[in-house]
Amino acid sequence: MNERLILLAEELYMQYGNEWLIPYFSAKLLTNRADNVYDEFSTFLRALNRYIHNGLGLIYYDDKNGSHTMAAFWGRYSYGSYDNRTYFKRELAENLDARWLERLMEHPHLDDKVKFQFYNRCPVIYESFKQMLIDVLPETIEDARMRSYLGLSK
Repeated sequence: MNERLILLAEELYMQYGNEWLIPYFSAKLLTNRADNVYDEFSTFLRALNRYIHNGLGLIYYDDKNGSHTMAAFWGRYSYGSYDNRTYFKRELAENLDARWLERLMEHPHLDDKVKFQFYNRCPVIYESFKQMLIDVLPETIEDARMRSYLGLSK
């Protein structure tokens, strides 16, 4: 939560554009009100959905704490070898705005190819969009439309 890094993410995004959208989006999720973040970034969902999906792919709902948490990795990773990356887990400033869930259900998603694995924190890379949505939901989902969309039993 180094303020200089947060400001750097914003500066790099402003200077270089979409290549820095994920760090900028992530910094906002960690520091700003949920409704403000949604208002600023939801417009990117259609045109730049890969960036926003990858940003949302860093988030999961921590049932123990009752909050949305970001898990981000930094470093080199080679599948099948020991992982020497560093990572951090931080609660978002506020839980995700519920409007993200509605927007994510608007898009057609492929069946999951990979289930959630903490060390592979970004399911979007594996085209596991439904799994990404499941990860940001609390363990119990009451909404009938959401349960139907996710193929969960009643």
